[in-house]
Amino acid sequence: MNEILTPEEKKYLERVARYIQSMGEKQVEIRIEANEWDGKTEISDIVWEDVTHFDWNSSLEIPSGFIEILQKIFNYIDESGRYSFPDIDGLNYHDFLIDIDAAGKSITVSNIYGYYAAGDGEEIEFEEPEIMEEWKDQLETNGAEIPRDGVLTARYSGGGDDGSMDGVFDEINQQLPASIEDFCYDQLSRNFSGWENNEGGDGSFMFNFNDGTITLYHTGNIEESESDTLFEIDF
Repeated sequence: MNEILTPEEKKYLERVARYIQSMGEKQVEIRIEANEWDGKTEISDIVWEDVTHFDWNSSLEIPSGFIEILQKIFNYIDESGRYSFPDIDGLNYHDFLIDIDAAGKSITVSNIYGYYAAGDGEEIEFEEPEIMEEWKDQLETNGAEIPRDGVLTARYSGGGDDGSMDGVFDEINQQLPASIEDFCYDQLSRNFSGWENNEGGDGSFMFNFNDGTITLYHTGNIEESESDTLFEIDF
């Protein structure tokens, strides 16, 4: 990999390293956000004009010559096929991380990303025959047909400081009555406080109108992170 930079470019990197250390830093990094919600981010999408300062020290400006070397490195990464957009559902963040070790005179470029994955599931059962009978009468009055097995399922999902019920039962095209939604939100708050925050969680309420039971199936999400080294160089 080292052959892609000329001796003159390596000497320039040494000057950049001295500049960084003169500003009281031994190691700095540059993070370039590489996550777009409307499509895959390619290296060609990087707007280099917006890459102006080293992270963690907003006063430490990136020399323009260093940006040119970074562009050359990223072009090499792109042309060599070393980078590919993470093929992962639930991608939370995705950055290019450029780590500059000014004291050790090295540069490492990585592709770092985090995503939500399902954690361990939990199950809670409630016995509510009286209120279930009321809900059954209410649903049938509104034209709903309860399946012969008596089961209706209501799903929910949450994360990133927001969460909600899906609004309809899986088995029939019928809105959840407000009283059922209130029950669900109340039980989620009681049993899985914060289910809608940060990583969040999802699951379902299974209403069995034949035996008067309600079963809550909940799975909390966990955040996983991964890093792929795309390029390394000593200078």
